[in-house]
Amino acid sequence: MRRCITILLALLCACGSAVAEVVADGTVRYGTSVVLTAAMGGKIGRVDVMEGEYIEAGDPIAELMLTPVYAPCSGTVESLFAATGDSADDAVDQYGAVLTLRPESLYTVYATTDNAYTSVRTGLISSGETVYLKCTKDGSHRGVGRITRIEDDYFLVETTGGAFYSGETVYVYMDAGCAAADRIGKGTVLASEAVGVKAEGDVARMLVAPGEFVEKGQLLMETVGALPEGGFIARDFALRAEIGGYVQAVHVENYGNVERGATLVELCPQEGLEVNALVPAQDIGLVTVGGGATVTLELSDDDLSLTGWVKAVSYLSETGDTGETFFPVRVGFNADDRVKPGMHVTVIIE
Repeated sequence: MRRCITILLALLCACGSAVAEVVADGTVRYGTSVVLTAAMGGKIGRVDVMEGEYIEAGDPIAELMLTPVYAPCSGTVESLFAATGDSADDAVDQYGAVLTLRPESLYTVYATTDNAYTSVRTGLISSGETVYLKCTKDGSHRGVGRITRIEDDYFLVETTGGAFYSGETVYVYMDAGCAAADRIGKGTVLASEAVGVKAEGDVARMLVAPGEFVEKGQLLMETVGALPEGGFIARDFALRAEIGGYVQAVHVENYGNVERGATLVELCPQEGLEVNALVPAQDIGLVTVGGGATVTLELSDDDLSLTGWVKAVSYLSETGDTGETFFPVRVGFNADDRVKPGMHVTVIIE
C-alpha cells in the first residue's frame, strides 16, 4: 500500500513540473546598451563601422583628419611656443602664435607709386613680379626684390638680394638697368619682422625645431581638434572601441566634427544580448521575474542550449498572425559567440 502511495506522489510531482514549464518562441535582440565616447576631438575623415556590425575592443570606429599648417614664407624657425601634445590655442592666446619664422629676406620695402614714371607699362605691376631697387641718395646700394602684396595706396617688396640698411629710401624699377622710364615707385627699406604662425586645436605633430630653415609651403605641424585628456597617444589618430560588441547606433559621419567626450556609437556587448520571448496568454500567469529559463538555438550541426533567466514581463499584449494573444517576456541568458542578434530560439521558462 505504501509503495502505491509513493508512486502516485511521484506521478503527481512529474505532472506538476510539466504544467509549470512554459514554452515560447523568441528572437535574440540587443539588451544592454553601452555608449562609447570620443577620446579626441576634431574632424572625422572616415567612419569605419556600421550598424549591426560586431567589433572587437581596439577596433577603429572613426579616423580623425589632421589639419596641416604650412610655412607662409621661407625662413628660419625662430621660436616654438608649443610642442607635440600641447594646445595650439593656448600658445596663440599667450604668445600670439604657435611658432615664429625669421624670413629669409632681411628687408621689406614699403613703396608707393610716388615718383613713378607715367606710362601704361609702369602702371601695370603684379604680385610675384621681380623688381629692381636702387638707393635714392647716390645709387650705390642696389638689389633685387619680389612684389609680395599690392594695395590701393601702397605695395610691398621682399628683397631677395643686395645690401641695404633699415630706413633707407630706394627707387623701384621694372628693369635691371634702373632707367627712369622703368621706375614704378619709391619706398622705405624696413627690417623684416618675424612672422607668427597660428593654428587651432592641439598640436598632433610638430615637425620643425628652432634654428631649422624651412621653405615657403613646407609642412610645419599638424593639428587636431582635441587630444586625449591625461596624456598624448602617439600611435595614430583613430577613435577606437574600448570594448567589443554589436553596433546598435552610429552617431558620427564622414567629414563631420566630433568633440572630445561626444558619443560615437552605442554598443551591445555579447553578454548583453537577450531574448524577446512571446508567451501565450494562457501561460503568462506561470511566468515570474527572476525565474529560470533555458534558451535553445538550432545550429547547423547541433542544437545549443544555454542557461537563462526572466528579466522582465510586459503585460501589453500582442496579437499573432493567427489571432492568438501573446505577452512579451525579456529573457537574459549566457550568450557565447555562436549567438547572433536576430536568431530564432525556443525558450523553456521554468
